[in-house]
Amino acid sequence: MTQIAMKIKTMLGIGASSLMMLALPASAPLTPAMTSTASSSPTIQGKVVAISATSSGGLIVASNSGGVAADGSAQSYGSTYSDGMTGLSGTKPLAAPIVGMASIPGGSGYYLVGADGGVFNFGSAPYHGSTYTYGITGLSGSHPLNAPIVGMASTPHGNGYWLVAADGGVFNFGSAKFYGSTYTYGITGLSGKRPLNAPIVAMVPTPDGKGYWLVAKDGGVFDFGDAKFYGSVYTYGITGLTGSKPLAAPIVGAAASPSGGGYYLVAADGGVFDFGNAKFDGSAYSIGYTGLGGSNPLPSPVASIAPNPNGNGYWAITQGGNVFAFGGAASLPSVVTTGVPTPQKTITTNALQNPSSNTPMTYIAACNNANYAVQMPDTQACTDAVLQDMNQGRASEGLPNVKLPSNYYSLTRAEQLFVLIDEERVVRGLPPIYGIATALNSSALAGAQQHSDPIPVVQLPTANGAYGSIFAYDYSTAGDVFSWMYNDGPGGTNFDCTPTDPAGCWGHRMNILNSYISNGMSEAMGVASVNFQNGASYMESDAAIFVQISSSEVSHLSYSYTWQQAVAAGA
Repeated sequence: MTQIAMKIKTMLGIGASSLMMLALPASAPLTPAMTSTASSSPTIQGKVVAISATSSGGLIVASNSGGVAADGSAQSYGSTYSDGMTGLSGTKPLAAPIVGMASIPGGSGYYLVGADGGVFNFGSAPYHGSTYTYGITGLSGSHPLNAPIVGMASTPHGNGYWLVAADGGVFNFGSAKFYGSTYTYGITGLSGKRPLNAPIVAMVPTPDGKGYWLVAKDGGVFDFGDAKFYGSVYTYGITGLTGSKPLAAPIVGAAASPSGGGYYLVAADGGVFDFGNAKFDGSAYSIGYTGLGGSNPLPSPVASIAPNPNGNGYWAITQGGNVFAFGGAASLPSVVTTGVPTPQKTITTNALQNPSSNTPMTYIAACNNANYAVQMPDTQACTDAVLQDMNQGRASEGLPNVKLPSNYYSLTRAEQLFVLIDEERVVRGLPPIYGIATALNSSALAGAQQHSDPIPVVQLPTANGAYGSIFAYDYSTAGDVFSWMYNDGPGGTNFDCTPTDPAGCWGHRMNILNSYISNGMSEAMGVASVNFQNGASYMESDAAIFVQISSSEVSHLSYSYTWQQAVAAGA
């Protein structure tokens, strides 16, 4: 049966192996892959998320919308579209984006897995179950996953497979045996007393199927079963996603050498790290690219890596389908990716304008009662009452009701704060802020504790000095967002809005709905929520800070929670 409890070894300083190299060794021949979109190039709908090499030297390519393309000598056996699904939208959409794939030996079939744990089998790949088989209800519902699935791996004989979640949870099916997970060794997932430094992004099986490695976004490597630890980026002095010597870009994929005596890690900027007997044959930097920025940036971030089954070289592929071959890996056409249509929201013309008046605050009676003398703030009954007022304010602007993720009430208050702020942006046609940037949370926490608007205490790379910040206290997270968005005008709860100084009116709302972003810049956000006692009532103090950084830097930051997770849960 699927086992959700798991194990981890944090081996950051053992094993001496070869160091990742960003420059091509003179002895290593390199053949860059074709990057044209010739008629021979395969086509796929959506963003590339994974590749698998066949014994004949071809590639099976999978996209987030469930598309599959066969490159070179590889053969396609179908996709979620051939099963009648309509990608990420349409009449029969996937329950969640596809995040990984695995081929069975011989190349006669393969699997796709969704972020919700759903498994699709094609060709002669036998179906052995999914997380739904064991009563888990995907990313929401009565028994949701603790964290989204991020990848999968097949057993060497094709009669079983594993799924891995972002929190290090491992699920085994068929003949695939459970050898542990991050939980087995006391790691508490993505939160708790001993959380992972960064989410898990990949799973790599050993050739005999009696073990596997889990690889984290920060370059940490965890070994289980007969998988041996050959090193991680920390082994060589790299300090993960932050610190004195951080990665230039997060790790996004991994693959074992054919013998299992080593492995590769690949980063979003095309950097390749080799360990054990895995031979370095080049990286995106070796063929003239300058990562995700600089004078010659990659067309899109790298998504995956696959070693040549004959042991000579490997391929890397970008989200946009550019294929790069290194060492003895055959040059293959790049994959032409096509966009996935998304429904367009109808935005009213006044959606970004300040309201003509405050929305009445009727929820106080449901929140400020005798129970608050003995109970902590933010009860569901209080939040539900606030949401009614928020929806009234939205209706006055011609906007739909708030759409909460199904797991909203199990989120931390900081995560709730982030979700509600992004909800207000997205419903008005503004881009969502990517996630809760952990580097900014200390600034937000200081503001929440001091009951004042936060100021930056950490200078983020590429920040241009522009920032905005907000603070409020109420009986619930939703109450503070209501005050910022719908009760921020004259006569409301905004202390900076007075008859003698109307310039501060609706200022908190304008910080949330900031659309005046410099070219090439995006906003990063830190949030915090703390309890405090106000007389006989317990309340919460909430704060958020918004800092402008280079758009190319957004994916490099470390996040404790992202908008993508909220959307996956129904936001």
